[in-house]
Amino acid sequence: EFGDFSPEELFPSLDPNNTGKYRPDNPDYCEVYQHYLEDGLCKFSHDAETQVCQADSQMVYDGFEMEESVATVNNLVCENYPWISIIDCCNTMGLLVGAFVFGILSDKYGRRHSLLLASICCALGNFLGSLFPDKVAYAFSRIIAGAGAEGCVVAAFTMSIEMCGVRESLSFLPCVRVSTLL
Repeated sequence: EFGDFSPEELFPSLDPNNTGKYRPDNPDYCEVYQHYLEDGLCKFSHDAETQVCQADSQMVYDGFEMEESVATVNNLVCENYPWISIIDCCNTMGLLVGAFVFGILSDKYGRRHSLLLASICCALGNFLGSLFPDKVAYAFSRIIAGAGAEGCVVAAFTMSIEMCGVRESLSFLPCVRVSTLL
């Protein structure tokens, strides 16, 4: 949590004595009371003007399931918080690109070759994402991984429908999802 400090001491939006900014239902963790040292102890001035955290500030994150994440490494907090949604959107954009590109490739060069290329693309995008140190490169890797994932779905779905034939395709249709998992 917040160590030896209560949230009311740190954040104006959680301080019931600060009637102008008190919003316990929608706290703002980017705006903090100004801190100072007194007798070797850290204290917070509730009379001074509040400070807004900057994304390039030194952040300390509470422990959670992972040692670090893209959000903690790149300080995707406060004014950089929209990058989390942008990175999520990049994966969806990759799905869009993958459906278009791998649909054409599977028609032109064959389903197996397209499925192999899509699998490599998905694996490569995820692998590169684990290596890239900044948010822009990571967002790009999510586009590559999303495109490969959608290419796997498109090629596997089409292959399974073509393999089962016209008569069995309707009864076989619910099982198609299994082929994409394999």
